[in-house]
Order: sequence, then structure tokens, then C-alpha cells
Amino acid sequence: YRRRVPSLEGGCAEGAAAGSADGQCSSECVVCADGMRCAWGGYVPNGYGGALPAKEALAAVNNRTANQTRPDVLPGYWASTESPLDVLVCDAKRVHPDCVGGSAALEELCRAPRGGRLCAACADGKRVVEEGGCDTCEAAADAARLSGLALLVVVVLYAVHRVCNRPEACDKLARLGVAGAVGLLVEFSQALSAVCQLQVEIGSPFIDIIYVLRAAIFSFDIFRLSCVVGDGAVVSLVVRLLTPLVLLALFAAIFAADRALRRPPRRSSPRAPLLRRRVQEQHSLSALVNTSGLIIVTLYTSLSLATFAAFICFEQPDGTYTNSVYPSVECWGDDQRHAAMLGLSVVFIVLYPVAILAGVVIVAARYKKMLLRDPTFMRRYRFVFGRWRPAVYYYQSVRLLRNLFVAAIPTLLPYDQPEIQITLLSFVLGAFLVVQLQLQPWRVRALNLLDAGLTVALLVLLAVMGSSLCISDTALLCSGMSDRLSILATVLTSVAIAAGVAFALHQWRLSLHRTVTYDIFLSHLHGGSASTVRLVKLFLSEGTRVKVFFDADNLSDLDQILDAVRCSRQLVVVLSAEMSSQAWCVGELTVAHQAGVPIVPVVLPTANDERSAWRPQQRGGGGECNGAEPGDRSTRSDVSDALLTTLAPFGITREDAEEALEHVERAVDKEFSANAADAAERIVRRVGSGGGGRPLPAALASDLRKFKASELTVQAKCAAIIVAGDATALEQESSVIYLKLELQRNLQEPVYALTTAAGRLQPIPLQAVSSLGGASAVLVALSADILKRPAIAALVALAERRGVPVQPILAAKDFLVPGGDFFRSLGETGEPLGRSAAELEEVVNACYLGSPPITAEEVSAAWQRVFRRVPLPFDINYSSEGAIKEQVAAIVGRIRPPPLLVLPTSRRPFFSSRSSRPSTKSTLRAPCEEAAKEAGRGSHAEAHGTSSSRRTLCASARFPPSRRGSAGTSAGTSAGTSAAGTSAAGTSTRSSAGPHGAALRKASSTRNAYASSRSSTSHADDGSTQPLKRSLSESALSLVDDAEDAFTAAGDEARTLLEADAM
Repeated sequence: YRRRVPSLEGGCAEGAAAGSADGQCSSECVVCADGMRCAWGGYVPNGYGGALPAKEALAAVNNRTANQTRPDVLPGYWASTESPLDVLVCDAKRVHPDCVGGSAALEELCRAPRGGRLCAACADGKRVVEEGGCDTCEAAADAARLSGLALLVVVVLYAVHRVCNRPEACDKLARLGVAGAVGLLVEFSQALSAVCQLQVEIGSPFIDIIYVLRAAIFSFDIFRLSCVVGDGAVVSLVVRLLTPLVLLALFAAIFAADRALRRPPRRSSPRAPLLRRRVQEQHSLSALVNTSGLIIVTLYTSLSLATFAAFICFEQPDGTYTNSVYPSVECWGDDQRHAAMLGLSVVFIVLYPVAILAGVVIVAARYKKMLLRDPTFMRRYRFVFGRWRPAVYYYQSVRLLRNLFVAAIPTLLPYDQPEIQITLLSFVLGAFLVVQLQLQPWRVRALNLLDAGLTVALLVLLAVMGSSLCISDTALLCSGMSDRLSILATVLTSVAIAAGVAFALHQWRLSLHRTVTYDIFLSHLHGGSASTVRLVKLFLSEGTRVKVFFDADNLSDLDQILDAVRCSRQLVVVLSAEMSSQAWCVGELTVAHQAGVPIVPVVLPTANDERSAWRPQQRGGGGECNGAEPGDRSTRSDVSDALLTTLAPFGITREDAEEALEHVERAVDKEFSANAADAAERIVRRVGSGGGGRPLPAALASDLRKFKASELTVQAKCAAIIVAGDATALEQESSVIYLKLELQRNLQEPVYALTTAAGRLQPIPLQAVSSLGGASAVLVALSADILKRPAIAALVALAERRGVPVQPILAAKDFLVPGGDFFRSLGETGEPLGRSAAELEEVVNACYLGSPPITAEEVSAAWQRVFRRVPLPFDINYSSEGAIKEQVAAIVGRIRPPPLLVLPTSRRPFFSSRSSRPSTKSTLRAPCEEAAKEAGRGSHAEAHGTSSSRRTLCASARFPPSRRGSAGTSAGTSAGTSAAGTSAAGTSTRSSAGPHGAALRKASSTRNAYASSRSSTSHADDGSTQPLKRSLSESALSLVDDAEDAFTAAGDEARTLLEADAM
């Protein structure tokens, strides 16, 4: 602010100074420079126009200012005695508290004890305090403070070494989350310190936070390091530049000491070789390079700021430049100190920012080439690739480039143009934020949010600084950041740091060894036994309280799957011959072996091998069964290069994978299971016993002891839905049982599962025939050979005969919908159920013991009507749990859609309202009883009137016992064999009189007894006989159970006799 007033007599006007020492101002008065006080009235005692006359006032002014040629210096400015008119700004950001102004001639410009150029020096034995003034150095206290700092650094470096060199395969993602969160906070502190280099005055309390965080950029004022090494500009710069090298040297000493003191475990155990190899890897050269690299890339912003410090210079009013970090140094002039600082900076710029960035770029470029060639490549350069997803393995280069911009923009661009710096910084941070959100590079997904949040906090702080910029030409005339904005910046920074700390603590809690997320991890190979494993998972989830992780439901990210293995009590792997060639399966086994998670191998039968599907491909010609010794590496399974390419980014080497496969093949007891129910019970026993894993809670252990899979698959006497399918292959049978259980859970009604297999002439069980009377739908699971099963054909024909809709379910991808030629051939020639129509009728009617018999035309027409309906998909082999639920919901919607039309009929239509139905109990019993009565009468009639060809067919049929005794199929199989006995009982009068007559007559009489007891209740229909009617109905229902048990026993006896005859 300048103004002119009438001049003193013979003097210069206010705002101007004399150009020469003679005091004549007529033509030699010049405008005062910034920092000079030319308001002459302030020099006159009592003010201008006061008690002194004009001449005496002028004399007073001339006496103080050497004839108005040496005006006083304003506060915040400084001038030397030799050049009093060359006024310099003490601090480009603020009114420096130690530059109090005054007369340069009297050397009263600095507040004691400050002195020197720009009041930036303190006397010997004192150190410069950045806020102002000097502080006395205390040798003992300063030494103790530095010793504590050194000890803290040693502890941090050792912790970094121990944490960052753990085998990546057995390290939880939560531990990586802790390291990533701490690294982000350190980077945030460095970026915040870099932003605060801008020419913006920062007020309290925000400046107090910045003062603490400046330790991250090697500014150790808080530790009073200048009392030990001095506070000279060159010395301070050298300390900052050499600090990273000192840290690396200190870490090398720590590494060597730890390597010398730690010894590999000598105890004898199956995991001893693995533990010894792990110790060797943690103290190898690769570990040293990895930790050193991690320190360098984490402190990259600080390294860059230290090397750029010599270039942070601002322009003075006289046209010279002063270093902002070291105010006593004049830039780009004759000051030799600045020349030395520039030389050091150039050398270390090449050594630090340029070399580090170039090295990381080169390593990233060699990633794909060296991934398979060098097993130690990933361990050595884990600091480059370990934090990022394999798809964006190059992101460390992007991260370093971003940090380089953050350090360079506030330091290398013109310091006197903060508005340009803030604009460029905002653009750079915003651009890299978009890239980060698009790529989602962090392996721990939550770190992407934390990273983005910290970047947004920096952008908001830049906006706050931009609103605090000076709009005047003179920086010292603006107030800078206001108190409210300073409080806002403080709160924002505190919240950002607190969020990072809270996230790190949460991840640390999850990383603890005892933290268990899942009780069982189910690992399997798609296609081989996926349906059976899916059914096992359903058994475990519904029958126990264990938390099960099923890898087929979470195939989006291999990293997350491997981490779920580390967080599980047991890994249950369903072995198959192709497992060793699948990266995901081998990775799960390797991680479990490395992390010490117990492995439970389960072997399920296949169509070709009833006993075992586990046939690992081996090198060297055999395993233990061929005389190979355990540990012989020539017998280990091959690990292909393609498989290793997938696993290597997660720290899994070829040696690790082969060791895990050998461990599963030789050292672990396998569970050979017959089916899903058997496998589930065996798994529960192994998990309940502990098996060397993490101990189970008492409540969970008690729950596992009570588990029985058979309780989940009990067949209902009368069901609302019938699900039929082929059970020749275990996968098809598992799919049918799974559909049954899912429908029961969704409909809350009983569902009957009818399964039949090749090589058996299996009659339809009594429960299925009884259920047809009250069933709302029959679901047929379509598979490759479903049309060759006589029992399924008989069921479909009966359902169509009784008006029960049959809905096809596409349960196999290899099923082809038949055309018109197939149905004509089926009705005329009997193919594929027989060689003729007569043989088709014999086979189908052998599975149905009622009357009237089923004809070939009826079977053909029934199948034709079935395929007029659009099949609904149901694939549990390749579908996730969510997709399966959607498929089940579609099936439920088809058989029980919303109410559209309610038909006034006694039998419930296919598209009837579920809400309009009476209760399941009252709805199902009466139709089921009528159907059972009809079936009993039919068998009684057939016992006396079956043709000779029918007798020959049934007498020669063999019914071998089921190869699988699962709870899921035991009901269907036992019912089938009991029905086989009924078929034998109704073959001929000759059979009744022969050696098997007693058993056959017993089987037939049970049905007749039930039919007669049921018919006896039909006369009790008036109101006075309601108690009697209710009692007779309950007796009839009780007789159903007794008849079924007796019928099953008689059928077993008859089947045994028939087999004896056939042999």
C-alpha cells in the first residue's frame, strides 16, 4: 500500500526516498522498494504535524535515515549493513517472527538470539528452531533422543525383514493388507510434506501436524539432529541424502546378524524339510534384495524431495534468489555453498529417482521372460510385484512415476507461481486416481479404497491451499491459510491417517494365525466329480454348523481362493486323475501344505473305476506300489510351464508344487468314499478329530459328532413332487438328490427321488406309485441314457395316465432332445427299451405291478408329451451357488407359478395356486392312500393272471445289489429291490407253488391286507361315525408303514431266491 502526501520542507514525500545522500528530492526521489518503510511521519516524534516544526521534523527524519537514503526495514524483511537498500524477504510464505525489522545501520533487524543472513543463524551451542528463535543443545538429552531413534529404526527394519520375507504362499492376504496400509500412510505423509513445500502460509494447528510428518522426508528437526552434526546448509543436505544409504547399511548389518543367529529347525517331523528350506529362503540374497528394494520404493518420494531441495529457490525484491529450505544460501549467484549443493543434488538425482525408476521398469519388462526361468525371480523382486494383482504386475512403475511428479512439481517448477503448481498437482493426482480406480491394482481389494481415499484427501488439501493463495503482488500482505481452513485441513488429515491406522489394525487382527474364517475348504476339479462335491457341500451346510468354502462358487480371483485356504481349518480335496494339471487345484494343495493346513484327500468312484479315481500322472514309472521310495523326486507329478505361469505370481515355485503333490500322494491317508453321503460323514469324522489342525470349538465338535447324512435324505411315504433320474453314474445320481433337497427346502414339502441304473430291472417303488395320486408334478432329469431306463418310462407313462404333469429338467449338457423318428421307433419297434414293442411292454410292465398294463403306444405318447414342454436347465457341475438357486427358483416357478386360474377339480392342476391348497398333510394322504389301494389291487390281480412271457422275463431277471449304499439312494434302492420281490411274487401260479412260494405269497398278501383295510374305512362317512372314521384312517395309515416294511423284507427274500436260481 503506497500513498503520497505533501512533502516535508526540503524532503521527499511519503512513499519516496532520496536517490542521493544530499537530501535533495526534487528530481532524485524514487519510489520505495518492497520492505522499506517510507512513511516519514512515523519517524517524527509525536507524529508529523505535531509539536516539532517542519524543519526540525525533517532534521529528525534525516538524522535517523541518513537524509532519507536508508529507510527502515519492515518486519519480515532483512537487509545487510553493507547494502541497506537491498531488502530481502526472510521467508517466502510468512512474516518471519525473527525478522522484526528496523534500521539496517543499527543492526537491529533480527530478534535475539537469531542473527546472520535473513536471521537464519544461531550462536554456537544452539540450534535453529523452525517456528522461531534458538534452542540450547543438551548433549546428554540429545544423545538419548538419537539413541532412541536409532533403536526404533533397528526394530522397524527387523520387523520389515521378518514380515516381508515370509513365504508368500503361506502368508495371508491380511498380512499384506497390513503392510500395504502402512506403506500407504508413509506415502501419504511424504506427499503431504511435498505439498506443504508450496508457497502457501500454513497456520496452526495444521502446521504442527506437518512438523511431525516431516520426519518421513528425512527432516529430523524433531530429533534435534542439528545439535550433533551442525545446522549448516551443506551438512544438512548431505545428512538427508545419505540417510537412505545409512538405512540400507544398517539393514544389511541386521540381516547378517539375524542370519548368523538363527538356526534351521532340527526336530524330526514331516514338515522339517519344508521349515529348513523356509529358513534358508528368509536369509538368502533374494530376501536381502527384496527388503532393501521395499525400503527404497516406499521412501521414493522422500528421496526425490531430498535430491530436489537445492532447486527450491524464490526470487527476492532485488532480483536475487534464495533457497527456501536453507534460507542462508543464495541461489544461482556467487554462493559456493549452493554450487556444492547443486553438484550433490545432480549426483543423487541420478542415483535415487532416475536409477530406481529405471530399475523397476526394467524388472517389470523382464517379468514374463524370467517368471519360469528363474525360481527366485519372484522372491527377489517381490517388492515390485508382490502388492499388485498379476494382471497389473507393472503397476509399481506407475506408482513410482506418480510419486516422482508429486515430488517434482512443488520443487522444480517456479516457486513463485504456486497457483500453477497446485493446478498441475491436482491434475496429476486426479489422473492417477482415475487409473487406479480403473485398474484396481491392489491384491487386497480394500486397499484400493484406502488408496483412493488418501488421494482424495490430498486433492481436498490442495483445494484448501488454493483458496489460501495471496492475490496481492506482495506475498507478505496476505494472511495465508485462515484459522478455520487450518482446522479443516487438520481434521481432514487426522481422519485420513486414523482410517489408515484402523484398517491396518483390522488387517493385523485377521492376519493372526489363530483367526479362522472357514472350517472346511472344499477343493475339486470341474467336470469330474463337481456334482457330487456340490452335494457334499450341501450335506455339510445343512447338517452341521461348519463354515464351508466351495471354490466353485468363488472362481473370480485365485488370490482370494488361496487366501481362503490359509484361513481354513481343513482342506478337503476330491482327488482325480487330472488334478495335477489344473493350476487352481495344485495351488490350493500347495498353499495348504505350505501354511500347515491339514489336507483330507477324498476319492470318489467313477463310471470306469468303482474304487478310485485317483491316478496321478508320474514321472519315473511309478509310486510306492511300484517300489519307489518316499521322497524320490523322480516319481513326482509333472508341473507344466503353463500351470507354473499361473501360480508363480503368487509365490509358488515348481518345487513347492511338486512337494505338495508328493505329500498328498504319499503322506496323507485318503478317504475312499462310495458316494456323497459317505464322503460327507467321513469328512466330518476327520474334521471332528482335529487331524493336527486348529482345534475346534466345543459346540462345533459336539455338533459334528451328531451328524448323519442319512437323516437328510429320508424318503417320504407320500410326496408332493417326484424327481426321477438315471443313477448309472455317481454324478447323475448326485444331481437328482441335490435337486430333491433344494426343492424340499424351497417348497417346504416332501419330495421323492427315484433313481435307476443300467443293468437293473428296477420296479417303481411303492412310495413313488403312492405319491402319484397326490403329486403336483414329476420332474425327469434328462441325461444321456435316461430314455433307456424302463422304470423312468413306466413312471412317465403312469404320470401322464393320471394327469400329473411331467416337467423335463436338462441336467446334462450331452443330452439331445429326440425327434419324431425316435417316438415312432419307440412305439413300433420298442427301441431303445426293447427289440420289439412286445418286449418294451414286458420290460416296462415288469417295473409297474399295477393294472391295466402299460402299452408301447402309451410310453411313446407319454414321452412325446413330455418333450413338448421346454426343458428347464439344472446344472450343478459348472454353475455357482447363486446360479443354481436361480435355476431352482425357475423350476419352482414352473411347477408352482403365481395363481392364474383355479380349476374346480379334485386333482390339483399343473398351474394351480400354491396358496389355495390345503395343508400338505391333508392334501397328500387321501390321494396317496387311494393310489396305494389301487397298486395293491393291481398286484393281487396280476398274481393270478400274468402271461407266460412275463413270467419268463421276471424269473430270469437279475437284481444285483447296489454298488453304492448311500443314504441318498438307499431308500430308492431298497424300495426298488422290494418291488422286485413283488414282481417275482406276481409272476405265475407255478412260482407260488414252487420253492419260493412262501416268500412270494407273503409279498403279495401285504398289499392285499393294506387294500382291504383301506376299503373298510370308506363306509364311515356320516357325522355320527366321525370318531370311528378318524380311528380307522389312523389305523390304515399305520398299516401303510407296516405293509411297506413287510413288503420290503418279503421282496428281499424273493430276490435272493431268484438270484440263486439264476446262478
